[in-house]
Amino acid sequence: MGCLPLKVKLMIYHLIKIKKGNESLAPGDIKYVDVNNDGTLDWRDQEVISTSNIPQLTFGLNMSIDYKGFDFILIITRSG
Repeated sequence: MGCLPLKVKLMIYHLIKIKKGNESLAPGDIKYVDVNNDGTLDWRDQEVISTSNIPQLTFGLNMSIDYKGFDFILIITRSG
């Protein structure tokens, strides 16, 4: 699984895969892997590569109080 970033990798990968009939590779194409080794690429070959770095929950709270020349400001932020 992954991306083909370099032309050299593409050339090497192309030489390996040309025997199997894959002649339309280009830089940036996705490589597929038969994970369960059953000879077909289908939904059974899907697997989680990694989890996202984007937080599932983000929130913030801002409060401010002014009284006779005194200011109180409370700022709370959280993500996770």
